[in-house]
Amino acid sequence: MPDEGIQILCAGAEGRFSWAAYGKQKRSPDMILLYTSEIVFHIFPKSFFETEDDWQVFIELVRINISS
Repeated sequence: MPDEGIQILCAGAEGRFSWAAYGKQKRSPDMILLYTSEIVFHIFPKSFFETEDDWQVFIELVRINISS
């Protein structure tokens, strides 16, 4: 699903968000915030990712699909 967007899975819940659902992003070295509105965002800390390579792939997908 990376080309289409993000799938979020957690205990008892699942969500799918197309890249178009995110209007902007904010990045720090250890975290990415993806905004669905001016006050609602999803937090993606580096610690969510199993490897550094996974983190770098996510950063690149965000860079390609969401404006800064």
